[in-house]
Amino acid sequence: GLFKLIQTVSGGGLRLTRNTAFWGAATRLREVDYTLYTNAAPAWSAYQAGKRDIGFPSAALVAAAPKSAPFPSTPLLSLIYLGLNWRVAPFTDQRLRQALALAINKQAIATQQLNGLVIPTNHIVPQGMTAYNPALVGPDSSQSLTGNTAEAVNLARSFASSACKGKFALCPAITLEVSAADTTADVVAAEVARMWQTVAPGYPLTVKVEPAATYQQ
Repeated sequence: GLFKLIQTVSGGGLRLTRNTAFWGAATRLREVDYTLYTNAAPAWSAYQAGKRDIGFPSAALVAAAPKSAPFPSTPLLSLIYLGLNWRVAPFTDQRLRQALALAINKQAIATQQLNGLVIPTNHIVPQGMTAYNPALVGPDSSQSLTGNTAEAVNLARSFASSACKGKFALCPAITLEVSAADTTADVVAAEVARMWQTVAPGYPLTVKVEPAATYQQ
């Protein structure tokens, strides 16, 4: 590759140096240093202090981040989504999966909980990547990003009627797990839970904040 790894994580970060044996044109950079942090807060503080070249403010700090020349911002081709286990009830049922999807007002979460830090989307491929499909629609056959509460209610009630004796309280419980390393994940998860309760009042859903290592496992 263009670079050689000469310092590993045990040394506090990663250090890459130019690989003089690389077959193509040599990179203009002689060295790249990565410092690893346990969470975003100290990384952002180091950036503000001029110790790092790239910083990622949390959603709560976006409004306070200067918009002047020393702080340019560039969109990141990244995606944050809810991963549903289709092999475990209640998500073995398509109606429940679609009901949850339509219960979520992604536009409101992007604007309010995440302070405009992200772009809401119905896609699994970020806009700007080759496979992005601008014609993609959601479960209600629309491109709406604000959800569809009425359709979500119909789907949730249909599921409860056939699988839970007509009572949301008797339906299989849902645990929404988030990583403690993400300072905004629990806020977003709590809002998703609130929106879901609007669609399916009394449905057993809990938000569980896990240590980063446990969450990954």
